[in-house]
Amino acid sequence: MFHDRELHRTFYSPARNAGTVFVHSAWSGTPLKKVAAAAPGSVWCQAAIWPDQRLVDKHLDRAEEADIPVLVLAGDVAVSSKRERDLHNGFTMQARPSPRSVLNAATKPRWVANFLFGPKITFGDQSIDGRAMNLREMGEFMHDDNDAVTWNDVIRIRKRWRGKLAVKGVMNAQDARRAVDAGADAIFVSNHGGRQFDAQPSTVSALAEIAQAVDGRAEVLVDSGIRRGSDLVKMRALGATAGLIGRPAVYGLVHSGEAGVAAVLDILRDETATALAFTGNTTLNNLNASALAPSSCASASSGA
Repeated sequence: MFHDRELHRTFYSPARNAGTVFVHSAWSGTPLKKVAAAAPGSVWCQAAIWPDQRLVDKHLDRAEEADIPVLVLAGDVAVSSKRERDLHNGFTMQARPSPRSVLNAATKPRWVANFLFGPKITFGDQSIDGRAMNLREMGEFMHDDNDAVTWNDVIRIRKRWRGKLAVKGVMNAQDARRAVDAGADAIFVSNHGGRQFDAQPSTVSALAEIAQAVDGRAEVLVDSGIRRGSDLVKMRALGATAGLIGRPAVYGLVHSGEAGVAAVLDILRDETATALAFTGNTTLNNLNASALAPSSCASASSGA
């Protein structure tokens, strides 16, 4: 969630121009309708399971109204982890600025002006009785209104959703087969960036077994630890249909806004072409595990 007047173009336009997609978070600060209008056909929608089923149904209604082609049902974070760095720094949704942070902000008057007078930080699609939540209410909503995804939820969403459905957070072959049997069009291998539980397997270590279990009955998506084009080549060789990034795009955003995100995508494209050439292939479609040395698989997870 970012606080930016031009946010609706920052990620979505580069994704569309690069011929790829942007996955809109269920917790985004920008409404789904606005995002979809900025990059028609290039936006997928993430859905969470909230205890109040009416919130879930409203979110699916918004996605249908925005002509979203793919719904990503997030099941990779059932509970919030203990983030010791945030605890140490006293970070909360209503953080109290320290003298040091106040002095630092004073050196960035443009940022301060945008923070004070720009759009307020809200959940783009969540409100209370039609009123935007304040920061305290947003924190409470994130803490209390998030439920674990069950297989019954997957089956219900599949019946309710008319478009393509991807189930995110699958990390073993058994769950992959079960998701396909429940009607998933795509299996999304993800450990949520490896930042919730440090003993969790890397996605690259789980990918080949999952792809084999799916056996072409659904597409296989993967994220977490993809930092270079060579990582995308490795994931593809192990059976992924596509790889998704998060932090690299954010790094580009922080550096130079929309142009930075576009540059990251260009770098990944060039690195992918170079790595592909070293495997002796001219297209990603010809890749398989024989293109990789056994030790190379581990390196793809080093950034998770």
